[in-house]
Amino acid sequence: MILRRIAIGIKEDFILNFLREEDPMKIFAAVLISAFLLLPFQTQAREADEPMPQGYVLKPGEGEVLFDDFSTVIKASPKTGTQGMVLIQGKDTPGGTSGVHVHLIADELFYIIGGVGRILIGTEEYEISTGDVIFVPAGTDHKVSSSVDDPLEMIFIVDRPGLEEQFRLEAQGLDRTKMTLEEFNEIAHKYGTVYKSFD
Repeated sequence: MILRRIAIGIKEDFILNFLREEDPMKIFAAVLISAFLLLPFQTQAREADEPMPQGYVLKPGEGEVLFDDFSTVIKASPKTGTQGMVLIQGKDTPGGTSGVHVHLIADELFYIIGGVGRILIGTEEYEISTGDVIFVPAGTDHKVSSSVDDPLEMIFIVDRPGLEEQFRLEAQGLDRTKMTLEEFNEIAHKYGTVYKSFD
């Protein structure tokens, strides 16, 4: 586990340095090389002394509730026994936005369970609504925005841990509205995410 954490740290710093470059080939090379840096760790078996995880069923409203308004509920993560996948139920307020950001090493899937909005993936923008499934590959800029009239409710899944830890920090009082983009990114990039804008 210690080696895995070291490798993740090296990999994130490596990618972050290359993302500052303008050359798309250097960015592509950073993402490609970094994928192979962790490949042996992603398929690593559990340690002999680690207990086997137990399956479970969560009913609506159950999970790790991060905010009183149930806007962010972690349903599955390594804390609950996954080998790395994270599933979060989220709810954006009307007119809310995630800001443009990129997950450096994690693919992300969204399933819209209510409301309407828009998503930017790379340079393409799409309308989204109940029942839509969205895939955002690792290393791709994206932004989710809800309509001004209704909240946008969704399930999102990332294939590597990190995002849930950032959300836990936000639940403990980390407030991006009181920070510069650079200050927030010093924290966010530790969990595999880089923000390009807050709006």
